Amino acid sequence: ARRTSRVVSKVATSQPEEATGQLRFRAGGFKAHRERLGLSAKDAGLLIGASQLSVYKWEQGKTRPGEKHLEAIARLRKMGKREAMKRLADMQG
Repeated sequence: ARRTSRVVSKVATSQPEEATGQLRFRAGGFKAHRERLGLSAKDAGLLIGASQLSVYKWEQGKTRPGEKHLEAIARLRKMGKREAMKRLADMQG
């Protein structure tokens, strides 16, 4: 019973991720979404504000995006294919 109460108190005091303002990142999920949108790593990088090499390293799990890029990735996750293509076309002129 004592052990259970300690576990319960730890769970009760830990804050959910949304409350701390942290954004989650999964390399596989990011790559799958990029491919669903039909974006190359270069195009995804343009929309996020990162290099093609950074995108590849994130997808391979070699590095993790910084806070500013995590926010841009979160915005990209909310986009559909049409919106992503339109923004990309607007950026490229």
